[in-house]
Amino acid sequence: MPTPHKFALIGITVITGLAATAAYAASHIEENTQAINQAKLTLGLAIAAAEQSTPGSTATHADFERDRQGRWVFTVEVAKAGEALDVKVDPVNGKVLSVTRDLEDREDNEDERE
Repeated sequence: MPTPHKFALIGITVITGLAATAAYAASHIEENTQAINQAKLTLGLAIAAAEQSTPGSTATHADFERDRQGRWVFTVEVAKAGEALDVKVDPVNGKVLSVTRDLEDREDNEDERE
């Protein structure tokens, strides 16, 4: 049978875990806020740049996130001729950094058809 000592240890472990998670979340929010404040471009302008770089497309989703190199970018998903594309836009100068097929959405759609 569990002793009061074991329950206290479990409680301390849970509280410590929750405190660490809260501290991480707070620092993550602060980091994101700083990055957003440093961006010279608004989300609306990033979407416009993405749509202009892929004529005939329509934006369907946009995020402000780190890319694989650790840089902050706007990632704008656009739909064009039945294909989903990810357009990475520099948040400081509005330059389109890349346009790639969104393979994740394609895989999701294939899963839905099964």
